[in-house]
Amino acid sequence: MIYNNYEYLYLRLFKINILKLIFVKFSILSIILSVFFLISCRKSKIDEGLINNPSTPVSNYIPKDSCSYIVDGTTFNCNVLDGLGYSVSGTNFNLITSTWAPTDTALYTERFSLHNKYDFSASIEMNFSEKRILNKIAPSSPIFAFPSHPNDSTFYKIRSFDFATDFKRFQNKEGVAFKVLNRKPTFSEWLYSYNPKLAQLTTTISDTCQNNSTFKIVKTFKLNDLNYVEAIFSANVYTENEVEKKLTNGFIRFSYF
Repeated sequence: MIYNNYEYLYLRLFKINILKLIFVKFSILSIILSVFFLISCRKSKIDEGLINNPSTPVSNYIPKDSCSYIVDGTTFNCNVLDGLGYSVSGTNFNLITSTWAPTDTALYTERFSLHNKYDFSASIEMNFSEKRILNKIAPSSPIFAFPSHPNDSTFYKIRSFDFATDFKRFQNKEGVAFKVLNRKPTFSEWLYSYNPKLAQLTTTISDTCQNNSTFKIVKTFKLNDLNYVEAIFSANVYTENEVEKKLTNGFIRFSYF
């Protein structure tokens, strides 16, 4: 597998009660203490959905993490954030030498995943990537927060995004990349906005496959110590066998510390 991370953090929440944490720089004791902290914090702020103030009217709910999209005429809905994390990986993969270049530059990615908690009929993994100088990527603090974004970062600004169509492949492009679940009565399949094949394999999907697609952040705000992002999108999506489908009416809202 050519997708080698220098550093990788991924938090996985399952119905708020189960947390899997992969973070190589922290001790087991730190992980255990952090797990209890995250479960308590996310449960009070997201799962219950109320601002933690007895005098607050019941109508003042915190916005829920959610996503919806249409594929093959079916509307899919996600209603719980089950994972968030970041990765630092190589960029500009050279197929001839099997190396990443330049070595002082990395592709920094933040990802969010959501699913339908009632029947798992829908799921999405959303990735935002940009190239950064490796030694300028600040460590996260606390560990559940993302590294601080530099002043010139384009993350989570109200604007349109390009699609990183070679994500996990050559990783030359910055932007957004996602995969969604297309669940049918008799089978389910993952659909990708990027080329799902390894760089060593031939493909019929070109880097211009998303030229007529759109992804735009339309709203950002902060509430009760959480940052919220809302975006709308439509795109071509591909099966692992490179069959093209259309995803329309996409909407996502996610929160992070």
